Amino acid sequence: MTTAQIITAVIVALITTGGTLWGQKAAGKAQQDTKRIESSGPDWKAFTEEMRETSRAQDEKISRLEREIDQLKNKIEEVKTRYWLAIQHIRALHLRDPTAPEHTPPPEEIAGDI
Repeated sequence: MTTAQIITAVIVALITTGGTLWGQKAAGKAQQDTKRIESSGPDWKAFTEEMRETSRAQDEKISRLEREIDQLKNKIEEVKTRYWLAIQHIRALHLRDPTAPEHTPPPEEIAGDI
């Protein structure tokens, strides 16, 4: 083997070894970066729990508002019933005294109902 061949073989060996070492180092860094990204990435468990809490709070608010709406509907029906009972009573009074509307006319808001 000549000196040139030996030098060439040594250079090839050095380049191969250097390339291998560089490749391993790059692969190791990539694995570390991947682990770091995975560990510092989105905290899905916390995010999911936060969404559940938000959803639970909204569900409670919706339920409360639905109960309030039902109460208001019941109150409206009660007021309507009482209104029409009062109108019927006024009609009965007017039938007993036909001159009553002349002496005490009903308010405009209910005149059409009497």
